[in-house]
Amino acid sequence: MLTENYSEKIIDFLKAELQNEFDEKIIDKVFKALEIKIESNNKIVPIENYEKPRTKKYRTFENFNEPTGKLPIGKYVRKTLNDLVKNNLINRNEIERLQRGDYSKLTFDIQFPFLAKENSPYYERIRYWKNPYEINGEMYFVCSQWYEVPANNDRPYYEEWLRKMK
Repeated sequence: MLTENYSEKIIDFLKAELQNEFDEKIIDKVFKALEIKIESNNKIVPIENYEKPRTKKYRTFENFNEPTGKLPIGKYVRKTLNDLVKNNLINRNEIERLQRGDYSKLTFDIQFPFLAKENSPYYERIRYWKNPYEINGEMYFVCSQWYEVPANNDRPYYEEWLRKMK
C-alpha cells in the first residue's frame, strides 16, 4: 500500500469518485495542486528480519541459583520503571506502543502488553502487578510476566529498551 504504484491507484479512484460531482477540468486542476503522500508513521519490521538482542552469557542450569549481584528481573523492571516515570522519560508515543502486544513481544520478548489500563481488553489481573503506575495522569498496570531462565531471558531485551529511554 505504500508503493508509488498503489498511490496512483488511489488517486485514480479519487478522481473517478469526484467525477460524479465535479467537472473533469476542475478535478485535474485540483490534483495538479495537491500532493498526495501515503506513508507509514510506524516502523514495521517483518518478523523474519527482526534481530533479537544478543545476550553476553546465559547462565546454565548448574549455576542458575548462584547470585549475580543483579536484582531479579521483576524487581529490576519495577525499580527502573519508577525512575523513568518519576523523571518523565517515557513519551506519549512510547506509552501507546507499550500497550500493544506485538510491540511488547518484539521489544521485550514478553507475551502480554507491557502496559495495560484496567479497562483494556488485554488486562488480566493475574498477568499484571497489583499496584498501578500513574503516567501522564493516567493509571497503568505493568506486566508481571518477566523471566530470567536459560530458555527465556527477558533481561537483555528490557535493558536494551531502558538504554533507549535514558
